[in-house]
Amino acid sequence: MAVLIMVLFPQHMFSFTQHRADSLKRELSLKVDAGDESVATIGILLALAGEYVSSAPNTALEYYLQTLELVKKIKVKEEEAEVYNFIGRVYEQQGLYHLAMENYFNSLSLNEQLSDSAAITWGLTDIGNIYYTQQDYTSAKDYYQRALAFFEFSGNQYGIATIFNNLALVYEGLNDPDSALTYYNRALVIRQGIGNPALIAHSYLYIGRIYEYRSDFKRALEFYQQSHDLYGQANSGTGQAQMHRYMGNIYHKLDSTEACFENYQKALDYYTKFSHRANLANTYGDLANACLTAENLSQAIPNAKNMLNISKMHGLLIQQRRANYLLSETYRKLGRYKESLNYFKQYELIKDSISSQEVAETISKLEFMNEREKRNKVLLIKENEIEFLERNERINDFKKNALTVGIILLFVIGILIFSRQYNIHKKNLEIIAKNREIQQNQVALMHAGKKEKQRLEQELNLKNVELTNFALHIVQKNDLLYGLKKKLQYLNKITEPEKSRKLNEVIASLIQNMKLKHELRQFQDKVDQVNSEFFKNLDQKYPELTENEKRLIALLRLNLSNKEIASLNNISVKGVEMGRYRLRKKFSMDPQANILEFVQGL
Repeated sequence: MAVLIMVLFPQHMFSFTQHRADSLKRELSLKVDAGDESVATIGILLALAGEYVSSAPNTALEYYLQTLELVKKIKVKEEEAEVYNFIGRVYEQQGLYHLAMENYFNSLSLNEQLSDSAAITWGLTDIGNIYYTQQDYTSAKDYYQRALAFFEFSGNQYGIATIFNNLALVYEGLNDPDSALTYYNRALVIRQGIGNPALIAHSYLYIGRIYEYRSDFKRALEFYQQSHDLYGQANSGTGQAQMHRYMGNIYHKLDSTEACFENYQKALDYYTKFSHRANLANTYGDLANACLTAENLSQAIPNAKNMLNISKMHGLLIQQRRANYLLSETYRKLGRYKESLNYFKQYELIKDSISSQEVAETISKLEFMNEREKRNKVLLIKENEIEFLERNERINDFKKNALTVGIILLFVIGILIFSRQYNIHKKNLEIIAKNREIQQNQVALMHAGKKEKQRLEQELNLKNVELTNFALHIVQKNDLLYGLKKKLQYLNKITEPEKSRKLNEVIASLIQNMKLKHELRQFQDKVDQVNSEFFKNLDQKYPELTENEKRLIALLRLNLSNKEIASLNNISVKGVEMGRYRLRKKFSMDPQANILEFVQGL
């Protein structure tokens, strides 16, 4: 391997990463000195942890734990769920699977509370991956299928293809190559629709591997070659190298020595260029083994030594063991028994080291299984508690029905009265608006110029009042009807047929009344109409603003509360707060400045 590249290139990358980390540390120090415990400080901590994930995972973990403490303190659940996920990934990288699983479950629980379906889906996938790594294929399959249901509901084709591929790997682990091939092909069809060459190449690789497992080497070579070509289109040198190595392995099985050596050499060229240590060592080992099989002993020795040197340099025990074995076998065939014995002794010593490593991995796996059993017991206890509470609740339901029905009727009557009063109020507003418009037209005819400007301002104010009242109406109607709908649905569990039928009729009527799309569309049209000139000026000052952000500014100008804005846009209050935070960043506002005063002055 090109040793100069292996030493110098990572050092340059480390210098660049260290420079970035030092800059982030200075920013963090300023925030800490100022007592700043805001979302901005959380962002710096996450960025700082990200700089150390690959090079120093324990340091990254310290920053993630510091971030977790801060997000819990300021009670930002979205960030808390995300930090738990980051911590889980670090533990997974270190092979501490029981700790990784604990943090993944914490993240999943928070995302379920937040109803963040996208985060829930990928969280289920992460947990499935841990079970797959621990060879608990049944649990892995269960979580993958739960994730698949979310992906299919949202129509996320990339996610569906990913889960199909993961399920195929599970079936491979279960020694069911036919089912594995079915899922690999389903993933391939979706990825071909997406049109990403690297993803398609990835599917061809796995399909080829199934055919190689079946000893259908011709079909396997066809898929490996297609995968190689697509990796070339995607400019993935490592992918092409992997395919050359796979094809070299098949030609070795077919005793096609020349084609075998040619593919291994191409793989070596790629891995040397991109500094892939373990893959480079393994390919040298494959080439040495092929030379040994072909009785080309003079070439087997340098290739095996290259594998040994790279493995020692980077602490790759399994590769060292294989290299010593290949050298021992080669020298034995040459009749150089002393050298063969020396390499065999090294092979045995490393085998003991690997056994110790395997013991540690086994202990980790047992810890993981123990944690899983604890979690299952806790879940079983919770399920029993829930069942007990539900049984008591059903007993009390009958007593509450009469009172609840009365409350429902009162709510219905209240809604009807509210609707009638609103219509009267709306007509009064229209009459007032018409009267004012007539007066303003008369004034405009008598007093041109200055009075025209005053008329336009009064008209704009009137429209803003109407718009605000309209928005508040939608919010109030939505809140009332939604709360009533939930209570009626709760009562729908009553088993008495007649009562259930009548309640269903009321629910259907309420659901019909809750269709606010027309009013919301009418409200949005009015917002756009009233603020058309304002939006043009805003685009000139801040062209990077999105349509949603511009509409948020318009609603803030109406002096609506976060809750009211959230109801109008069918999002959470937290979503509105995050929107206001992003506006502050785009406006480069001082943290102490009032955003309402700012947008009123735009």
